[in-house]
Amino acid sequence: MAVIKSEVISAVVESYVKAAQQSLANWKMLSFAYTVNVMDLSFVHAHAFVFNRSLAETLRAAKAQS
Repeated sequence: MAVIKSEVISAVVESYVKAAQQSLANWKMLSFAYTVNVMDLSFVHAHAFVFNRSLAETLRAAKAQS
């Protein structure tokens, strides 16, 4: 059985730790992007609701005047 040097072991462990940190950073970025998209969609939905409501009120007022 070959003797594995401690430098090799520490280099392998360090590469695994870096890969895990990068994976965690990617996951955080993805979850943040998902959260922002959901917030944007709810913002757009709320504004579309307000716009549709004001449009309906404008149409009702125009119909009442005619």
